Amino acid sequence: MAANSLVHTELGYNISPSLDVLRKATINWVMQPLSASNPDKYLNKKFWLDSSDRLMYKGKAPELAATRASRVPAFFEHANTDLPQYA
Repeated sequence: MAANSLVHTELGYNISPSLDVLRKATINWVMQPLSASNPDKYLNKKFWLDSSDRLMYKGKAPELAATRASRVPAFFEHANTDLPQYA
């Protein structure tokens, strides 16, 4: 996200209305099974829509700070010699 935002800003692009509509439609489609009144924020559709809005327009979503701890590089992002070996 950060790299895309930097490139976007450097090139002087603006967020098009059609991109915004597509983003919201995609989130609504993915989060369709969730309700907007669920007390668990991660199971609340409105939480994800609001977080996406903040990321799109402010570049930050403080309410997603707890998700940073679980970020792990995928195995294909490393050389085989850097992967852990078990056994």
